[in-house]
Amino acid sequence: MLLRVDVMPNAMASCLRAACAVGACLALVGCGGSYTSRTFGERGAPRAALHHLGCLDVWLAPGVRNDDLIVSVHMGNTCNAAVPVDLRHLDVFTCRAGARESLRLSDPRGEVTELNVSPVTEGTEHLLYRGSARAPSELCADLSRVAPDAPSKRATMSFRRDGDGMYAATDEACPCG
Repeated sequence: MLLRVDVMPNAMASCLRAACAVGACLALVGCGGSYTSRTFGERGAPRAALHHLGCLDVWLAPGVRNDDLIVSVHMGNTCNAAVPVDLRHLDVFTCRAGARESLRLSDPRGEVTELNVSPVTEGTEHLLYRGSARAPSELCADLSRVAPDAPSKRATMSFRRDGDGMYAATDEACPCG
């Protein structure tokens, strides 16, 4: 499976056991919860890697595994109603010689679909991206179309890869987008 769910470890473990018992293992299920707008910050998420899309808080954490780019998308819903999210619209790109190069989501089985983040819960999706620039040194992500009901403003994040191969969010604008 392309994605993995990480929703509050104790509550999620029992929820997944119950959901899998009936053959309904779904990402971003809300199994109880107490997500607040401070949760990700309390876990050490860098301010530059956090963005708010209406009720949805999004924390991006890019990483590399076997030269492939993995973007972990942590989402938390601060409202008392479900929030639709479609990660197929997360635009991940890099800049080469001043030109924008989009990386494509690798989803050969069509597992990434529109989902709902349940009220006051959180979830995580791990997405694999491919392009001619695998694991680029600079990376950008535009979240503006991820949550269709959120205000439609530009929501771009920028990341730079360090000497150890780890990505860190920056406050700098993306050079080409």
